[in-house]
Order: sequence, then C-alpha cells, then structure tokens
Amino acid sequence: MVLSTWRSGIPKRISYFSLPDLPAEVLGLIANYMTEADIRSLRLVSQHVCYALEYRALSTLTLDWSTSSCGRVHTFPVEKVQAYTRMGSTPGTNHVRHLTIRNICMDLKLCDSPFDKLLRLPDYYDHEYMAKREVMRKRLFQSLVENLFMGDVLQNNVRMLTWHLGCKTHSFGSRTDCTTTFHWICKLLSYREKPLECLTIVVESEASTERLQNLGKYRFPASKSVIFKALDTYKQPVCRLGLPPLTDPVHWIQNAANQRGLEVVVDIDLVYDRNLFAKLFPQNEGASRTKTTHHVTRYHRLNINLMPHTGFILEPHVFGHFRFLQTLSFSTTPRDGYLPPLPPNSFDSFWRQIRHEKIFVKNLTYPTPAISEAFIAYLASYPTPTLKVLRLEDHMFRLLHLRWTSESTREPFLSKALPAISLGLEELHIQMYKENHQWCHTASPTSLSPFLQCTSLRRLTISLDLLSMRDPKPQSHINHFIQTSFQNHPCLEHVLVIALVNRAWYDEGFIEHSVLLKPKDKAR
Repeated sequence: MVLSTWRSGIPKRISYFSLPDLPAEVLGLIANYMTEADIRSLRLVSQHVCYALEYRALSTLTLDWSTSSCGRVHTFPVEKVQAYTRMGSTPGTNHVRHLTIRNICMDLKLCDSPFDKLLRLPDYYDHEYMAKREVMRKRLFQSLVENLFMGDVLQNNVRMLTWHLGCKTHSFGSRTDCTTTFHWICKLLSYREKPLECLTIVVESEASTERLQNLGKYRFPASKSVIFKALDTYKQPVCRLGLPPLTDPVHWIQNAANQRGLEVVVDIDLVYDRNLFAKLFPQNEGASRTKTTHHVTRYHRLNINLMPHTGFILEPHVFGHFRFLQTLSFSTTPRDGYLPPLPPNSFDSFWRQIRHEKIFVKNLTYPTPAISEAFIAYLASYPTPTLKVLRLEDHMFRLLHLRWTSESTREPFLSKALPAISLGLEELHIQMYKENHQWCHTASPTSLSPFLQCTSLRRLTISLDLLSMRDPKPQSHINHFIQTSFQNHPCLEHVLVIALVNRAWYDEGFIEHSVLLKPKDKAR
C-alpha cells in the first residue's frame, strides 16, 4: 500500500506498508470485499492476518446433504456436524453466524450410509433388517440435526440460514423423503426462542417444486425476514400440468409474512405465462401503490423468459408488485434452434406502463434486437444516478435465424438514453454478433466518443467491425485502439471487444478479446 502527500504536483513523501503491518480493523474492512476462498488464502500470509480474519473465515458454515452420483450411496457430513454440536470441539462454533445447507434429501434406505459406522446395526439375516436399519439411521440423523439447530452451541450464534432445496428421487416407501424432512426441519426452526435474522430458501430444480406442494399446513420457521429465490426452476411453458408448483412455496411465504409481519424478498426466474402471473401477482396486494406496510412482499429480482408466439401482456395491477424491483432481465427460449420473430414492438406497452409507474431498476438486461423507441424513452426518463448495470445482450441469438426487425435505434439511444443514465452507470454491455449491423461500431475513435460521458463506467462491452482487416491476428490492433480511445477515461478498467472478422480466419466470424486498461494515477 502506498500513501503519498502532494504539494504543487511533486511527491513530498511516500510510505510503504506491507499487508501484515495493517491493523486488524483495516484487514477486516478488506475482507468484506473478498470471497470465502480468497479469505482462506489471505490468512496464510502471516499469523497476524490469520488471527485478524479468523472471525470472517469461520463465520460461514456450509453443510452438503446430497446423494452421490452412483445413486446407491448418499453422503452426510457426520463428523462436521458433530464438531459443531459439541462445545469446544472446534473454534468455529464461536464465530458461525451464517449456516448454509445444500439439499435435504436423506434416502436412508440406500445400501451404504455414513451413519452406519456410529450404529450397532441388527444382524444382516434378520428378516426386518432393512426396516430396523432405516429407523436407526433416521433417529441418528434427527438427533444430529436437532442438536445443530436447537443445541446450546449454535442456537444463539446462527443468525442467517440459507437453504438450497435440490431434491432427488428417493427409494420407494422411504421414511425420509425431502417433503417429510422439509416439514420436520421447518417445525424445528419454528421453536427457536431467538428468531433468525434472515432465512433464504433457494429452489434450484423443477423436481424440488413438485415435492413442495400444499405447504400451507407446514409451520413457518421463526425468522424476521425471508428471501425466496426461485432460480432456473421452470424452463417449459404451462401446457398439460396447469400452474407450476412454484406458486405453492411463494404463497406459503406470503401468507406467513401477512400473519407475522415479516419482510419478504423474492428473486424469481420463470417462463412467462399469463395465468401464472395472475396467480403469483394477485390484484388485491399490488393494486394499491401507497401501501407501505413492512410485511409487503418485495420482488427484488425478476427474470422473464418469453416463449415464441406467446406475446407479452401484463395486467396493470401487476406493476404494483414491482415497485421494489432492483434487477429486471428478459430472455427468449428458442424452439428447435430457431427463434421465430416476435410481433413488432411487442414490449412497448410494458415499457410505457413501467415508465408511468416510475419503476426504475438498478440492473437491467434486455435483448439488443428488441430495442424500440418505447424502451429508449424509458431509459431517457431515468433519474440519475439510478441505473448501475445495463446489458443489451445478443449472445442467445447469435447462432439462431434471428429475424427481429427494428428501426434505427442506435442514434436515439446514444443521444437520448445514454446521457440520462451516464452519471451512475458502472457497467454497460452492448453485444452484437451480426455483420453490418447498426450496433456494430467502426474502428474509429469518434465512434466510441459517446461512451466517454459515462464517467463512472468501469466495465464496457462493445462490438467492432473488423471485416476489412486482413490481419489474421487483430488482437494487437484492438489493444491499441481501445487504449487510445479511452486513455483519458477516469474509471474504466476492462473492455470486452466482440470483433467481427473475416470468416476465412475464424469460422464463427467473430472473436472476443478482453482489454485491461492501464490504471489511472488517482493519488493526486
């Protein structure tokens, strides 16, 4: 680390501090911006750093309850759970604040189990051997989990619980299927004397939601706030099975929030279906925009996957649910490698309505071919500096027979939308993989000058037309061009260039090249 004092542009004094010499408080602040793996590596620097970051490195405990790939053996971290349920067995018991559990599948009818080495199993030739073995395994499993959640060691320390529900197929007649386990653990958590600060439930597979129906009869865990993340859960349109079971856990959490006054945050990734939206976003809650009760459901992240020929129509009351939205993204699912064209300006009514409701997100992802005047008008109405990340993506469409036709939108975007969002914008990604397209810039400095007004920009993605270049290795030319164009930019650190090149050199017709800009001297 370098500390310098300047007078009349001349450095007066420069002092160097090595990492082990930093105070423990400063090291703790640095650790707040690092991943768990980086923190573990940083602790190896010195004994001082190791002790300073001990509370951060041991504050998160992850337990993976998963069935192995062979299908007849399941894993469970028996020794790890035992260590964290016995006082003084590990220093981590004093620091754990965030407990993460992956999966809840405990198929105790399988041949091999990590519980067996702690049990005195009945004689193998006993005609009730398998039934007795499953009962003994279940009792041990429940005692371990009960000590984990309700024991004296972690009960008062754990403040946050993240639960990934990735359920799998169970043996026929299993007493520990994921539905039973889920019900039992929810009941166990509801008995906590000190509620959790935050409970995060992550549904990661479609199989999980199918087994989590009729949740209204289940006890809700004792928690002050709930975050529900349904990520990549529903990839097919609603056709034969009616509404997807995803609505059951959402309504289960919403009902608990209304009864207990919880704050609920929902991140959801779903395929657009009009009936699904009508059930997930009912009119009675979202109709009033003036409702400010603390237990209202807050949708922070929404990814809408559109199927071909479905159109996109939202009832006006649905927008009342989106007033806390922070991340909004759109994607389109191809059919048989082909993406049929959507009706012209099919999103215009959505952008006009969301602009009327004054809903401005911080992170926005939108298909580049679908940009229209209504979308540009929405961006132009942004209050500064609200928008932080804007992604105009084309990677999902580059290998498809894309036939979305749109008027010339590049110039209106650069002249109207970009000035409105430029002050707060930190990431801007404009992808285009089509030759001779309006969003593909020429290799001249003037074509990139509009991006210089984004003074807070740190990461940028652009497309360059290099078809006329005969050099089979244009990387050096790209480096020089980007360094020259953005040499005076105060914050830009990384530029990803999608260069459209001659297919004689590259079969795909493009290359992706990253340029790291030279760090600016900010010590003045």
